[in-house]
Amino acid sequence: MKAIALVGPYPPPWGGIAVHVRALRRLAEEKGIAVRVYDTGEESRSRSGEDGVFRGGGVAGIAAAVRAVRGLPLHVHIPGNNARAWLLALSFGRPFRLHGPGALLTVHSGLAPAFLQERAHRELARAACLGFERIFCANDSIAGVLESSGVSHHRLEVLEPFVPDGTGTAAPPANVRRLRERCRPLMAAAMAPGRQYGLEVLLGALDALASRHPEMGLVLFGPGVDRLVSPERLRSLEGRCCVLGEVDHAVARAIIGAADIFLRPTLADGDSVSVREALSQGVRVVASDRGRRPDGVTLFRAGDSADLVRAVDLCLSLPPPPPGAGVVDVSARLLSAWEAVGLRVEGDTS
Repeated sequence: MKAIALVGPYPPPWGGIAVHVRALRRLAEEKGIAVRVYDTGEESRSRSGEDGVFRGGGVAGIAAAVRAVRGLPLHVHIPGNNARAWLLALSFGRPFRLHGPGALLTVHSGLAPAFLQERAHRELARAACLGFERIFCANDSIAGVLESSGVSHHRLEVLEPFVPDGTGTAAPPANVRRLRERCRPLMAAAMAPGRQYGLEVLLGALDALASRHPEMGLVLFGPGVDRLVSPERLRSLEGRCCVLGEVDHAVARAIIGAADIFLRPTLADGDSVSVREALSQGVRVVASDRGRRPDGVTLFRAGDSADLVRAVDLCLSLPPPPPGAGVVDVSARLLSAWEAVGLRVEGDTS
């Protein structure tokens, strides 16, 4: 039977890489491909196992996973912005260059180029990349820094880490529905711990946004965001703000779909799954000018709260994008890449 191993963070929590790995699992299964998933998320040791997902943390878990997937074509997903990620890639890549089918690597994080400024980090990345036939990069900056690290440009490819979600959308939570009924415009943003997500930039714009749009509402969601934002910091919205913690992907899509504008105020980005989710549902997007942004996104200068306010005003003057805008379905390119490293997808009679 056709089979592949996927290695990377897997939900929960519902971060961008984890959502993408889950989407790839669904894509493979829809094509009749057996999938083994190895969750490398930092919380994997404490979670109960999902059918078909191996969750083992630490050195012993990684060693067991490397042994278990030997003989399968492999697709590894890392952020690329820390040594742990590149050591993980090195662990999985080398055995597959020496034994059995080939391996692919995707590097996701917009923080990877900054991490790879140090020579020792570039050497580690170059060594890790030797174990992979092809390295997919979420944007041109990641590809450029890997090439400058000594990775052949023939093995580098910029590829949007986005496969449209075909699992449907849940209903928005009741408190979000109530905001939708009485707030215009309703804005939404996905957040997580870490300065790079731009929470301070967004909060710095709230007073001006609330003044210019007295009926506006805001929904913030994501792992830990309910602990990051105090009620005092949202006082200018006068009860027109809903702060949720982590929600699953279907609910996140519903929240985004209920909004008039999706905000992405990040200080660094690779290629945002949530931005493409918003555009695919016909929702306007205001995003920082970092990372790879699809056509139709209204940009503002990263870190500039005043320019975020300007971009929101401009965005509201524009018509919503047609549903499906900004969606580049990379399924065919990924299936072709899997086939090239040992998985026969089309016309396989074995």
